[in-house]
Amino acid sequence: MRKIIQLLFTLAIFHTAFAQWHNDYLSHHAYESKALKKEPREKWIFNAEGRVFGPALKEGNSLFFGDTKGFLYSIDSENGQLNWKFKAEAKVLSCPTINSRYAYFGSYDGYLYCLDIGDGELVWKFKTGSGASCSPPLVKDNKVFFGSHDGYYYVVNKMTGGQLLKKEIGEGTCSTTSYDSGLLYLGDWGGNVHCLHADDLKSEWSFKTDYKIYQTPTLVEKQVIMASFDSIVYSLDKKTGALKWKKKLNSVANQVGFKNNVTFFNTRDSDLYALDKENGKLLWRFETDGSTWGFAINAEDTIYFGSGDNKLYAIDLYTGKKIWEYEVGDAVQRGSIYDRILYFPSGNKLYALH
Repeated sequence: MRKIIQLLFTLAIFHTAFAQWHNDYLSHHAYESKALKKEPREKWIFNAEGRVFGPALKEGNSLFFGDTKGFLYSIDSENGQLNWKFKAEAKVLSCPTINSRYAYFGSYDGYLYCLDIGDGELVWKFKTGSGASCSPPLVKDNKVFFGSHDGYYYVVNKMTGGQLLKKEIGEGTCSTTSYDSGLLYLGDWGGNVHCLHADDLKSEWSFKTDYKIYQTPTLVEKQVIMASFDSIVYSLDKKTGALKWKKKLNSVANQVGFKNNVTFFNTRDSDLYALDKENGKLLWRFETDGSTWGFAINAEDTIYFGSGDNKLYAIDLYTGKKIWEYEVGDAVQRGSIYDRILYFPSGNKLYALH
């Protein structure tokens, strides 16, 4: 009986760890790491073949990320040394989704790939009609859910890559799917927010914005918060899709994050915003000297984001005051933080700071 209890406890820990990463990345909750509040020091730098735009995902002692030359990398998180790299036929703009011993990711060559994370060997690949999603796919209940630039949404078997479902959504998508209670949430290039049933892809509701949506829907309790290329951030009722509030900005917002009552995001014109998640009212705004394309993330009460002024910033979540800044040689893209170590891309380099 004791062994059974220990086994169940171990499985629960594994499930919780995976569920937490799923929330961290796909639903953009706070990272569970302690915040890095002191001015950081360089731990190591890894040089990729192409430019790196997506965050590095940590699994065990390895980091996984892609680049514009079509490589997916696995490197050692402690020293930045290469474990292996896999070459797709076109650029890979994000990290993969890791499930069990497999890495799932899309490429602009139109394929969704599945690799063995131990050696980087190809397990299977699935062809879509155009570039597969440039964001990590959702893996749930032995299925992989993802959209493509061809205007279709796909569900495939996670072990074989065999197609299970296919739905025309009318426009291409670059949005990672968020999931809650059997429902899928995603945006498309026609400006639509979709809520679909995971078992058959039937529509529960949809909401129309005025321009393209590239970002992932952020699920905040009973809300779905989305940024559109119409320079508006929308809050929708998760159950019905009805508009709760919207906030007009001076520029396009990047991915929305949140912690407690604070919704935060950076915009393409250089600024970091914090809004009250209940009503969309501005709490504070932090300005930089360059356009910001990488998403903002947070750990505890600190927000981290990069800017086109070649700096990485640490900002207090509640006051908007700068804690520290770190300058590199190129625009800073979206990072990740694990065990008080910040990993962020800039140009063709991945930095580790501690």
